[in-house]
Amino acid sequence: MILAHLNAFCSDSDRQPVLQAPWSEGSHSHASNGNILIRVDRLQEVPEREDAPRNVDAILLNKDARTPYTAIQEPAGSDMEGCPTCKGTGRCDCPRCSAAHDCGTCKGFGAVDAYTPVGDQHFKTKSVRLLRALAAEWQVTGQPSVFFRFEGGMGVVLAKAKD
Repeated sequence: MILAHLNAFCSDSDRQPVLQAPWSEGSHSHASNGNILIRVDRLQEVPEREDAPRNVDAILLNKDARTPYTAIQEPAGSDMEGCPTCKGTGRCDCPRCSAAHDCGTCKGFGAVDAYTPVGDQHFKTKSVRLLRALAAEWQVTGQPSVFFRFEGGMGVVLAKAKD
């Protein structure tokens, strides 16, 4: 794996600045976007950082050794879908002042992340595509997280409870 691939798993949110760059700990390098945590053999160009999460191996090594890994299938549909609150307009009428404002659900974009069902769980479709690009396999156990592996690394992705 090269640094550019690891960067694809970093957060782009200003609310998670500590996750905006990969970090190294011991013999591994890591990246996370808050939804996916990935570990690869240490990359020389990825430094250890004081502000980085620690002991992530405790999370990654907590997988079920009895559950087999299966191939990740290509998800149907796009990575985004029309916002169910504003019906894709990006605007909502305020019940207090009757004026139209940016939708609170989609922040005025008119679209939200699409989710792909996997067993009883739902994962962001764009996350499933990222893992599939690694030729990853995963363990679907019915737990709120799913472990995955690929040549040269491993990780975990958190499911979203479907409303």
